[in-house]
Amino acid sequence: MSASGETAVRSPVKVEREAHPLLRASWTPAVLVAGLLLIALFGASSSAVLQQVVTTGFVYLVVVVGLYTFVGLSGVVSFGHISFMGIGAYACALVAIPATMKGVLLPTLPGWLQSIELGLFASVAVGAVCALVFAAAIAWPIMRISGLAAAITLFAVLIVVNTIGTNWDPVTRGTRTMLGVPIETTLWVAFGFGVVAVLVAWVFQSSAAGLRLKMTREDEFGARSLGVSVARARIWGFLLSAVIIGIGGALYAHLQGSFTPADFYLRTTFLTIVMLVVGGMHSLSGAVIGTMVITGLQQLLNEVQDGISLGVVTISSRPGITQVALAVVLLLILVFRSEGITGGREIPLPRRWRSGNGGQPAAGADTPASKPPAA
Repeated sequence: MSASGETAVRSPVKVEREAHPLLRASWTPAVLVAGLLLIALFGASSSAVLQQVVTTGFVYLVVVVGLYTFVGLSGVVSFGHISFMGIGAYACALVAIPATMKGVLLPTLPGWLQSIELGLFASVAVGAVCALVFAAAIAWPIMRISGLAAAITLFAVLIVVNTIGTNWDPVTRGTRTMLGVPIETTLWVAFGFGVVAVLVAWVFQSSAAGLRLKMTREDEFGARSLGVSVARARIWGFLLSAVIIGIGGALYAHLQGSFTPADFYLRTTFLTIVMLVVGGMHSLSGAVIGTMVITGLQQLLNEVQDGISLGVVTISSRPGITQVALAVVLLLILVFRSEGITGGREIPLPRRWRSGNGGQPAAGADTPASKPPAA
């Protein structure tokens, strides 16, 4: 071929398509909600025992997601957030127990409170508001503290709330069991609140307030140098977490129907922290995955603890094995994978949907052929 007739022979160029911004923004919450839906469908088609386990798992999911919105985003470890769960549960109970039963259980309640009898959603809202009011009352002085001092202060809050609940007999029945809360937290109610909690946490961590809170976690002094008020940024996360955990406490009250102050003390504090840390405390995906994993593991361990028969092998009752095993799991995670199952990262987009390469040929693609030499 003559030089004047030479042509460039090119092979097709493979260019990756860039993911739509809406797909990027919604991928993680969509995957989490889809996973929760599958778990809910599994629970709904299972035995009554497993259905109760899944429902309880969704209630704890609300609590752990609430814990994540403060602990995970701020980096401030809290041993006091379960106090909001207790406040939400007792406040919900006081307005949900039938009036006739309150006259017997709590005869010294004020008359206006004796006559109140609210349904599920209204009583859950009351529990959330009471938790919010308490959090707002203590937020400003505590959020100005960092590190170990903040963790100890919040643990002191847990002790104070538990002590009040244990000794305030006219309102909480003290160490006696609070009875009579209508059992209205079904599987799908718990699932719905769990999904809402996940979506609210995702929106918050993606907002300006959530990003400022993350800045204080990554570099507190750097955030201050950029004009971020660390205390104010933490307060927003603290208040939101109180509301979500208060809702979790109210759902727990409507799930169990009865409870004592001990249900909102050290055991639940340890359990929820294990769920958050095992999944990955710096990601919402970790909070969700950790809750589901520990809920399933706890159910398995409870069966072993009560004794189990596997064909010719019989394992006798082993009291306390659940707490010991969960402590061992937490220890192993901290030693070998300190960032948890997710490594502190959100669920990523599939590789083929990630951003393109700027129009350059993809790896392994055919490149333009060289011009043939002149004849």
